[in-house]
Amino acid sequence: MKLSRSIALATGLLLLNVNTILAQPGAHGLGGRQVVQHGELRYELVYGSRLRDIQLDSLENLVTGRTFRFAHEPMWEVVWFDLQTGELVHTDSGASDGLATLARRMSGSDLLVDLEWRRCRLASQTFTVQLTLRIPASGSLSEWTIAVDAANVTTHAVQAAEIALGILPTTTGTTYGMAPYRGTLLIEDPHELLVGANTAPLSAKLAMQLFPYYTAEGSGLYLAVHDPAWDTKSLHLEGDGRRYHIGVRFHAADLRTPGQRFVATAPLVVGTFEGDWFDAGQIYRAFALGQSWLARGPLKTRTDVPLWWKELELYESHTFDPTDDVQNTVATFEDVRAFYGVTPGRMAIQTWAWFDNFGPYQPLPGFLATAQGLAAHGIRAMPYVWSYGYDPLDPSYVTNGIEPLAKKDLFGQTYTDTSFPWRPVVIVDPTPTAWHDHVTAVAQSLGVDAIYFDNPFEVNPCFAASHGHRGYGPDIYGGFHELMQAVRSQMRVANPDFVIGSEAAFEGYIDASEWIEPDAPFMPNPIETDGRAHYVPLLESIYHDFAPVFYANEKADYFRAIQFRKLRDILYTLAEGFTLGRVVNSVEAYFEEGGYPNHRSTLPAAQDYVNTLRLYIDTRRTQKEFLIYGRFLRPMQTSATIEPKELHDPLRRRFYRVPVRSILSSSWKADDGRVGILLTNYRQTSDTLTYTLRFADADLVPGTAYDLVDASNGQVLRQVTDDFTMTASVPALGLRFFIVKKQP
Repeated sequence: MKLSRSIALATGLLLLNVNTILAQPGAHGLGGRQVVQHGELRYELVYGSRLRDIQLDSLENLVTGRTFRFAHEPMWEVVWFDLQTGELVHTDSGASDGLATLARRMSGSDLLVDLEWRRCRLASQTFTVQLTLRIPASGSLSEWTIAVDAANVTTHAVQAAEIALGILPTTTGTTYGMAPYRGTLLIEDPHELLVGANTAPLSAKLAMQLFPYYTAEGSGLYLAVHDPAWDTKSLHLEGDGRRYHIGVRFHAADLRTPGQRFVATAPLVVGTFEGDWFDAGQIYRAFALGQSWLARGPLKTRTDVPLWWKELELYESHTFDPTDDVQNTVATFEDVRAFYGVTPGRMAIQTWAWFDNFGPYQPLPGFLATAQGLAAHGIRAMPYVWSYGYDPLDPSYVTNGIEPLAKKDLFGQTYTDTSFPWRPVVIVDPTPTAWHDHVTAVAQSLGVDAIYFDNPFEVNPCFAASHGHRGYGPDIYGGFHELMQAVRSQMRVANPDFVIGSEAAFEGYIDASEWIEPDAPFMPNPIETDGRAHYVPLLESIYHDFAPVFYANEKADYFRAIQFRKLRDILYTLAEGFTLGRVVNSVEAYFEEGGYPNHRSTLPAAQDYVNTLRLYIDTRRTQKEFLIYGRFLRPMQTSATIEPKELHDPLRRRFYRVPVRSILSSSWKADDGRVGILLTNYRQTSDTLTYTLRFADADLVPGTAYDLVDASNGQVLRQVTDDFTMTASVPALGLRFFIVKKQP
């Protein structure tokens, strides 16, 4: 009888407005297929055995005819926090024995589809999960929101709720997935590649909330979380050779209170698009333009970013030893600045080894004098500061009042970070005002114009009663955001030129710090891929005209660790960052003598290196309307050849293979409507390149006359009125820069 009533209830709900939700053959049996159709989108769902589960089968765009198919597997998972043991318990729609129903309702012109799993079981307790799909009357993007009603659960609190999709490849060609891991990693055939050990690094440290999937034919599945608050979330990507699993997990703000209703604060946006990663990025950019992290406007007009930082000409990711002779250190770096013709005040040096211990950050003897001496020559020191660590054995841990600021677990134990070999470091909650004041006092004591925050993404939930936290929610990323804003605000009272940099390419920090720091495109990626995964400039395509984009600073040391020593390889990584409009990073690890950079080294190859670096610094300065303030356009079609480059990483005892282009290129849109085209040759032989610029990609008007100008001499090369193809010679270790501008 219970089963009959369940079938009747489910069937009655499914037959509401059959124009939109169509009962398919078999729908009245033990299972069935249901169609949800509205506007441009058509979803097909299937019932599992005994109506205990609903699973996604396909998504079709009715305008383009593009269809994506999905593995029949659970659409959600709830992670529970055991209030007695602190352990996590996982339940999903396939194993919780709930009763699945489907209903529809209208909200204006949008169709809302409520998928509900009632009487799901957690031991002897029951809960309900609701997945609501909002399908618009027009457009190709729908919104999925998950909620968990745990009113009957008394022993556990909701730790997180996950929406899950298992994408099945529907093409014999290559498919692509995007992993926003410390940057934007493009993965070929992720259903095959992300298996075993390759999945672990892709589950945390998200740079952004966009992770599209598309085919080589240009059929795309748009996947992103459109969360204005950037509440804590995690992403799990995994393949099994058959399907590509994507799990988007929304974390609860309260892990201490059972019996609550949890609702994800933002939707997972699921839809279709035409194109590739760049096209998906433009959809996401339209969302980001309305969010708080871009509210201050384009970089060129932002008043919160000092001009010296916007137009920084040379960034040295090379530390200096403050215990060395101060005059010698200052003279060495001043020699570097003068040698390259860097404008005073437009050179910065990040330094690590300047303090005696984590937390109190007492400067080593000589640091203050060195920083002041560098500043007198227009060179700005940027000390490293760990954003949440403090040595508990240092007496100042107690005397400075840090002990009450430490993060606590459910049982009142202090969290520690054991990644440092000499002794554990206490994890400090970034949200208390007292910690903001402490970090500000450290920065003030150094007399510098910049600091660099390391690891601004520690994710242990804090249960310290005095901190007012009860779990995740906004307390993780939001806490570091508060820290950066507080320190910057206090520092700028006396020093308007002060800036903050932070590790990782986290978009949510754009308005709280002064840069975006993705992994270097030529970096070995975190998974073993044999060249089938590499970084693409998705972040640049969305954010370049809104925030300075830097290489990750530790990359010079990392390159050295992987024996990345050949001059051609060094020139490549320098060229790629420059071509993408990133701040020029001198990669000083390669020409060290006596512990200091020596750009005029007697090494035979050094002259090619320093000449190239000079060229990049000068070009970035003279073409700043494009390379600093311009909008990054779709990569052009070119004749550049691609060859694999194999790198050996002795630390991990494995080889990486990354794709390398013979000639690098990029195109830019200035705010005055001009388009810049940059071609870069990092090799020691000249070459030619054929490139095509499409008017649509550059927002140019077909039929309107434009001049193609050689920026080096102002010569007009040709008139163009529509898409055009051009062949250019590029000198060895040189570049060509062209400008497309409207005729008077």
